[in-house]
Amino acid sequence: MTVYPNPTKALVNLKIGNHSADNLQYQLFDLKGRQIQSQKIQQSETPIQLENLAAAIYLLNVLEENKLVKTFKIIKN
Repeated sequence: MTVYPNPTKALVNLKIGNHSADNLQYQLFDLKGRQIQSQKIQQSETPIQLENLAAAIYLLNVLEENKLVKTFKIIKN
C-alpha cells in the first residue's frame, strides 16, 4: 500500500496494491485523535480530498474487517 503525493496541498491517492478492496476502509484523523473522514475503499486506487482541511499532519488508517492494516502520516501544506 502507498499514499502519494505526500506532502500534498489538496489530494492524496491511496493505492492498495495487491490487497483486495472487498473489506477495506480508510479513516483520516487529526493529531488530536478526531476522525475527519471515513470511507469504504471501492477500488485499487482511491483519491482522498484534503483541500478543505487546514495545513497540518494527519493520520490515515487503513482497516480490513475493522482491523488496522496500515497507518500513514500525511503532511498537508
